[in-house]
Amino acid sequence: METQAVSAADESEINKKRMNSTDNILQLNDYISVHRHDGSDRHFLNLDRCLRQPYTINHVSNNETIAGISLMYNYLIQIPTFVSDYTNLVELNASHNELSDTEFILYRSLDDNELTESYWDDFFKINSNYQGPENPYSVNREHCRTNEQTKGLSANTANIGKHSKPPTPSPNKQIPRPLVHPFLERINFSFNHIRFLPANIHYLRFLHTLNLSNNYLKELPSNIGFLEQLNTLTLNHNYLEILPATFSRLTQLQSLDLSYNSLQSIDLIKNFLNLKHFSIDSNPLKLFPMLLHTC
Repeated sequence: METQAVSAADESEINKKRMNSTDNILQLNDYISVHRHDGSDRHFLNLDRCLRQPYTINHVSNNETIAGISLMYNYLIQIPTFVSDYTNLVELNASHNELSDTEFILYRSLDDNELTESYWDDFFKINSNYQGPENPYSVNREHCRTNEQTKGLSANTANIGKHSKPPTPSPNKQIPRPLVHPFLERINFSFNHIRFLPANIHYLRFLHTLNLSNNYLKELPSNIGFLEQLNTLTLNHNYLEILPATFSRLTQLQSLDLSYNSLQSIDLIKNFLNLKHFSIDSNPLKLFPMLLHTC
């Protein structure tokens, strides 16, 4: 009887060690699928429901081959840091999570040193003539989102359940930061807690499909009208009260869903000659859109 008890204890300890040594390591190569697109193969990482606890990430050997990542149903508060290592993404699906910040689609998170005021004081002291490049590869520091709680964690660890917060504001300083996913074409962030989009979202110049349904958006960035390739925009079930003036520039739109918002006027929707599918139901419109016939 005693022997059996000891054996059971030993077996339990062995299982515990096995769990600690293997179950907390995520081999991304095991989650790759191949999709045929325009006569060529595209590799996708399907990590739906796979990141509900912290993991050490073993990356794909050649991450430049990965064209898309899906992170659905993971209860994510913040996108895992390893996603920023896949810079050739054309598709990113993070629907059905708890994301509130979307700065990660443009910029990589700042590291530990960059979280401090002294780092930037030294940077601008050394580069006293630096004015900040006038192109999509700079951003005002007040817009930089960081995560002080990621200190001490490896970049290869998925930071699940950590909130981001901005550093000490310094609006007169410019930080050169390259776009982390410059080739994105399709984004799906539906069913999250998103309240704001990046002011510089128009830097994603290849973006043609954007799904932000079922979030908490009250407004859109003024630069959204400069997404020249955008042809599908899904914004239903938000809290939008007004559209930015540049919205009328989205003349490539073929599908537009603005249903279940708080819009009182949609006069900016005019001359959308490519528009085929349009939904505006369940909005408190005060006047019929007189220019809708130009679409």
